[in-house]
Amino acid sequence: MKKIKILIVEDEPLCVQVLQAYLNSEEFIVSSAGDGLEAIQMFRNEFADHTPYRIIFMDIMLPKLDGLKTLLQIRDFEKHHGVTEEHKAKVIITSAVNDRKTILQTVTLGRISSFLAKPIDSNKLSKVMAQIVAEIQQPLVS
Repeated sequence: MKKIKILIVEDEPLCVQVLQAYLNSEEFIVSSAGDGLEAIQMFRNEFADHTPYRIIFMDIMLPKLDGLKTLLQIRDFEKHHGVTEEHKAKVIITSAVNDRKTILQTVTLGRISSFLAKPIDSNKLSKVMAQIVAEIQQPLVS
């Protein structure tokens, strides 16, 4: 089975370490970016190498470019390159932001797969990952 590439976009080293520890398995290849601009560049590079990230953990509050703007640029890039809905990166927002307007805007504009509040509950993370991995591995119907 092909490994699933995951990008963690997070500026807090402890949060990156927690997610990496959980995702450390034979079925994932995990990378991280410390800000939105770095995340966009990494996403484009992996896409160009034909090894796209299939799952992105995205914090909302990031330096240089916030999570929503980063996500919108990634979605625009996917659209410009003809990526179908089934093949777009699955995005999990991870944030301590408690602003309903920001969360709703991210969900609506960014077409995310899930939202996990910080501190991240490992049981919720397990459920979300099981669901997303099943979606990614499901054969596409033509």
